[in-house]
Amino acid sequence: TVCTDEGHTVRVWDWKSQSALEGMVTNAYKGEPPAVFGVVWNPYAPVGAFDPKYPNATATEGSERPVDFLTFGIKHMAFWNLGNGELEKTGTSFAECQIQDVLHACFLPSGHILTGGPNGSITIYDPKDPQGPAAFHEIKGAHVDRSANYDPRSDDAAHMVIKVKDDTQYSPVPGEEWEVTVLSGGAGGVIKEWKWRPKAVPSARPNQDFELVPSRTFDLNNIGSDHCPEIVALDIDPFDANKV
Repeated sequence: TVCTDEGHTVRVWDWKSQSALEGMVTNAYKGEPPAVFGVVWNPYAPVGAFDPKYPNATATEGSERPVDFLTFGIKHMAFWNLGNGELEKTGTSFAECQIQDVLHACFLPSGHILTGGPNGSITIYDPKDPQGPAAFHEIKGAHVDRSANYDPRSDDAAHMVIKVKDDTQYSPVPGEEWEVTVLSGGAGGVIKEWKWRPKAVPSARPNQDFELVPSRTFDLNNIGSDHCPEIVALDIDPFDANKV
């Protein structure tokens, strides 16, 4: 959980005993609340375990721990690890991408993170960058830009949501072809389908040899009679990925 005190206290709870785990309480972000908008667990990283299907997103024998969860908000995103009996926090860099608030974040089975911002862009992060977790690519114009009239503390704050729709084709084997289907929604009433996949031509940074390419667009304003100015929430049926 993340609270709305000035330290935006983050706690990891033992639900069975209804108590915070020892050492799992600290500040997420110091500033006027609300400055932290959300928290997302990594579904591909069992805590302290190695999953051979997702080696880039989970702990490996003798390697660094995975990102267990992340928090995001006003001009920041932080990675968290449940290691050594206490919460360990690592900040991220926007690098060459635009510095803006992070409205939503989504883990990918390859270990990367996608985020959405008020300018309608989708930003891709590499948590294993040798110089520290950082953004390495920004897809501008993914959705309508709301940054001009954006106020994060108003009732009319901008929204953007990104979700993995289908990761059943993912393969951790280098050189194999695969793709992960991702959906995103935001201002303009449009849902976009994307394909996350390895690049055909490798580069000098292997962990950045991936691309997010557009696949299909669903304009909710053209379906039915109701106008949909902004998509504020989006989810996929875990038992039937065709139901959104």
